[in-house]
Amino acid sequence: MQAAIAREGRIQDFPVLDTQSLNWVPYHRFIHKRYPDKIPLILSESDTNLVHPLKNFGMIASLAKTNTICYLHPSYGYYFEQFFQEPHGMAYPLKSIPETTILPTPLETNLIAENELFWDRSWTPWMHRSKRLSPLRNRLPCALLPVGC
Repeated sequence: MQAAIAREGRIQDFPVLDTQSLNWVPYHRFIHKRYPDKIPLILSESDTNLVHPLKNFGMIASLAKTNTICYLHPSYGYYFEQFFQEPHGMAYPLKSIPETTILPTPLETNLIAENELFWDRSWTPWMHRSKRLSPLRNRLPCALLPVGC
């Protein structure tokens, strides 16, 4: 994703963050230096190693107020105490769970249909290529083959 954004010359417009790396102070300093106008520095000078999860949660919640925040894969964790993922093809924008409930709103029928169409169009060409590789299954290590080897 980051390479595609960079290829379009828009790397400063769309910061791509690694949520696991957000646990580390050096990563926070790096992303703030790279995107000073987009990613706030939530650390103090005395922070040297780990970032408390509540600081990360607060930063993401704050960013979500003025930005669209997306996960690039289905996930779980403490961010999903406040957000739920709304699938749109290969991106999962985070939406706030309404304050009146503890569960996300159900997906609308048209959103489900949109995603099924996306995956049908994306998966079908892959399956055709996979069938051409089937004679090679006994000669190549599994790690080089498509899913289902």
